[in-house]
Parts: sequence; structure tokens; C-alpha cells
Amino acid sequence: MQYAKNRQLASLKQRVPQAQPLTADESRWQVQLVTPQYQPICVIIIDLPAQFPNVKPSIRLSQTMRHPWVDGNGNIVGEPKLRNWSTYSDLGCIVSDIIREFARQPPTAIHGASGGASGAAPPSYDDQSPSTGKSRKERERASVPPCPDLSFIDKMSQDELEFYESNPEAVDDMILETAEAQSILTMSRDLLQKNEELATKILSKEEEAEAVQKKAHEKWAEMSLERDKLAGLLREQDELISRFDKTRIAEALAKEASELETGGDAMKRSFASLVGGGVKNATDIETFKRDFLQKRKEFHAVEARKEKLERV
Repeated sequence: MQYAKNRQLASLKQRVPQAQPLTADESRWQVQLVTPQYQPICVIIIDLPAQFPNVKPSIRLSQTMRHPWVDGNGNIVGEPKLRNWSTYSDLGCIVSDIIREFARQPPTAIHGASGGASGAAPPSYDDQSPSTGKSRKERERASVPPCPDLSFIDKMSQDELEFYESNPEAVDDMILETAEAQSILTMSRDLLQKNEELATKILSKEEEAEAVQKKAHEKWAEMSLERDKLAGLLREQDELISRFDKTRIAEALAKEASELETGGDAMKRSFASLVGGGVKNATDIETFKRDFLQKRKEFHAVEARKEKLERV
């Protein structure tokens, strides 16, 4: 869950760079909205519950104001993505949509309102964090100023004002020289450098990833060959089991014994015929005896194998 929370916070920091953490654990954030003339519009408070992002964040205004997306307690309830929150929602995208809506149609103040539903006072915008007591320089993450401090314009002479009015490029240079603008530029350069380093690191892993992929394909090919070999062995096993099946062997032995017995009976009849017709010489008798005994021997051998198989 911590990884998912970090991913949501990274999106918030990227899409809403003016968002500032109000607590050390970054469970509460504030976003100050101002008009193009640097007049304050409202302050958005973002509270992240302990089970965030499995549980929807609470997004509200620091004080009760009128707007179609804001209820009577100052809670922002009209943003569609926030209403349909899930673990895979994008906090940075949601807050960015809220900012665009409030810039298009700014909330209006309710006279006599003293704060939101929680009764908390509006947050401070000075250099001191109300929750940690640390200055911005002491925080782990440097916050981006909501807008450059142009109060020095009030001290300009009429000639200086007319000069800048007739030289828009000089106005841009003046704004870029402010501390806030320099801070933004520095952060942008740092982000660009980190992105380049990350891209270089990813590209350096490309060859390694291709090698791993190639090895995986080779292992798959080897596994396919072994699988085919195993299938062949299983077929041979089935053939051997079928060939040496006990029932089939017993049937074959019974058939062979029956044939031998039938052959013996035929030899008996032949001998009886030989005796009845008169024996011409002793050779015929010896031949008969030899052949008959061989047949009986084979018959008994087959019967013995058959009986042994039946006892198994």
C-alpha cells in the first residue's frame, strides 16, 4: 500500500507543484488559488486517511464557500473522479481538475462564515509550517511558491512603470529574476536532470532485458523438446503396458496350450492308426515317441507358465 500511496503523492507533486505539505508525514496538503491579479480565491485542504489510497481522500475548502461542487460544510463533492474514487484513481489529476474548475468559476465567500466543518482555522502561508514548526528550507521537500512576490512594483516610479508597460519582454525578465521564479526554474532543471538520469538508467537495462528475454525463449524451446520427448515415452509406455497385459498373455498361453493339446491328440490318433495297420519297423515307433514327448513337454511348459501368471 505504501508504494501506491507514494505513486499518488508523486502525481500530486507533478500535476500540482504549488501543493504544500502541512504535516511531516505528508498526510495533509494545502493548495492556495489566486487570480491572475494575485488576489486570493480560496485554499484547498487535502487530507489523506491512514488507509489511503484504498480509502478516498478528503478534499475541502479551508472555509465554507459557495460553488456547485462544494457542499454546505465546505467539502468538495462535485468532482466526478473523486466521487468514483478507487485505488487506481489519480489524486494529482483530480486536484488539477478541481483547480481548473475553480479558476473557471471561482467559489464565492459566504458572509459570516467562520470556517469549514472541522472548525479549523485557515492555514498560515508564511515561511513557518504550522504543524512542524520548521521553515521551508528545513523541510525535506522544497515547496513551490504559488506566485512571485511582486510587491516591489508598488515602489517603482512612474517612469519605471511606463518603461515596463512599453517593454513586455523587460517585464518577463523582471519576473524571472524574482526568488520565486528562480526557485521554480531550479526545480525544473533538477527534474529535467533526474528525468535524463532515469532515462539513461532505463536504456542501460535494455540490453540486459533483451538477453533475459532471449534466454527465456531458449528455455521455452528446450522445454518444448523435453515435453515432446516425454510424450513419446508415454506412448511407448502405453504400448508396452498393452503388449504385456496379464490378461492378454494368459489368453495367448491358453491358446498355445490348446493348440499343443490338439496336436497331441492328433499324434495319438496317428499312433493308433499306425498300430492298427501294423508296425513296419521300430523307427516309426521311436519317431512317434520322440515327437509325442516333445509335444507333451511343450504343453506342460505352457501350462506351467499359465498357472504361474494366474498366481501373480
